[in-house]
Amino acid sequence: MEFLLFFLGFGCFFLALATFRALSITTRDWTKVTASVTGFVGKPGSVAAVFRLNHHGKEYFIKDFISARRPLYRFNRSIEVRVSHEATPRFSVQSEFLRNLVHIFCAFGLMFSGMGCLTFRGDWFSLVGLAFVIFPLARVLPRLASNPQMRKAAGELFSRLLFPVPLTEEEVVALNYVPVETVNAALSAHQTQARAFGILLIATGCAGLWGGESWLRHRKSFLQSARVASGIVVRLDLSTRRNGIYTPVVSFREPASDQVYEFRHRVSSNRPQYRPGDRVAVLYSADDPKNAMIDGGGPWNLIGPIGILIFSFLALVLGVKAVLR
Repeated sequence: MEFLLFFLGFGCFFLALATFRALSITTRDWTKVTASVTGFVGKPGSVAAVFRLNHHGKEYFIKDFISARRPLYRFNRSIEVRVSHEATPRFSVQSEFLRNLVHIFCAFGLMFSGMGCLTFRGDWFSLVGLAFVIFPLARVLPRLASNPQMRKAAGELFSRLLFPVPLTEEEVVALNYVPVETVNAALSAHQTQARAFGILLIATGCAGLWGGESWLRHRKSFLQSARVASGIVVRLDLSTRRNGIYTPVVSFREPASDQVYEFRHRVSSNRPQYRPGDRVAVLYSADDPKNAMIDGGGPWNLIGPIGILIFSFLALVLGVKAVLR
């Protein structure tokens, strides 16, 4: 499972890099001009903006390639457009959607990679499997990127999607504009929903930061005073509510009282991380030996609260952005 998560994480990072290169490097030497949103085409629920600009004394109309339920721009809004130096110029609309797409790919890359780290066992089998994921990608991706045919195919695909050519006079005449009042109503409704969702994200982020900080402080306090014992996995409990979720149950002997204690591991997974009979290191509280956990080793014992803090901070940032938009 962790191999698939790592593969998805690296794939998301690669898509983020490809989109960033298409937006920034390809259009680096293009001329910057100002365009205005002259209308919207499509139908209610799926509209795309039409931009008008003047370049070298000639008027051009461009249709944004993104159709969405709510418009990405307001009517008569001025935006920056980059124009190529070709006989038939191509245009790059610096779409908010594309910039956010890079952020989304990076966020999913971090999420999948983090989940892979959480489920990573660190044994020889996992290390070899991870090597079979990383090394082929490290060898194949640069070859694909340097292959002329692949570069040409990818360039044509990105050109059609990201860098549209201007509309012809016949296409401009045939445009079916959506009433501006309909578009403004959809924008207002979306902004109200976005602010409500942003407030929910802010509340969730604040609660997560408070809970994660409290959990982290409690976990650090536990680790500082915890004692170490040797334990054995006695069984795997299968969840009756969630199919395929296993929780290891560990038994250990407390040296001071020579009493045997049993506890359930705090992390469950759909692929068993341990098997009955496995020897594990146990951290337990001297005051309450029932308060015990499997020693993950070093910073891995703090990965839970740290993960909560990271995702809560991201939720807070996204919530503030949605409210202030």
